[in-house]
Amino acid sequence: MTSPFPRDIAEFDDDERIAFDKVDNKYILEDENGVQWEFNEKVGRWTQTVSVLFLNSLPIHLSQRSTFVELNCAFQLVSPTFKL
Repeated sequence: MTSPFPRDIAEFDDDERIAFDKVDNKYILEDENGVQWEFNEKVGRWTQTVSVLFLNSLPIHLSQRSTFVELNCAFQLVSPTFKL
């Protein structure tokens, strides 16, 4: 059974799935399926990360990729269970 993702930063140290990325200055979590998530402190939610390799594999023009990422991230904030 999948454990829920904590939303309180004070609980992050107790969860072995969570690490702090000092380069990007953000919390990251890898779930039981190997999917990586990052914590958005402004809204207090986890959002699934999108890899550059995935974006490069999309059959869309380069100028459309940034719009796709913005829409995808916005959708994930509304629906945190969305998976690519």
